[in-house]
Amino acid sequence: MTKKWLVALLSAVAMTFSVGAMAQGMMSGAYLGLDVGQTDVGDEDDTGFKIFGGYQFHRNVAAELGYGLLFDKGGVEVTSLEAVAVGMFPLANQFSIIGKLGLAM
Repeated sequence: MTKKWLVALLSAVAMTFSVGAMAQGMMSGAYLGLDVGQTDVGDEDDTGFKIFGGYQFHRNVAAELGYGLLFDKGGVEVTSLEAVAVGMFPLANQFSIIGKLGLAM
């Protein structure tokens, strides 16, 4: 079960980085994003999603708030609320390395 959670978490992180990089290249200031992925809990799986919005204060700094519904099946619901600081290091015109640090509940 731990391996399934790790795969789901890493997939969500990869999608978040790609969406964040795309949002940074297309617009400055406010942005919205959506992550969709597969969640496995025990023998059951479900499609989970996360919607988030942020504001880029500087070329290298942004802040995000998000809500995720990761699993809702069989009387079990897994949700998350998060606040994230985003650091961006531009490598080219529309390509950046992005790191996130935040809290989720």
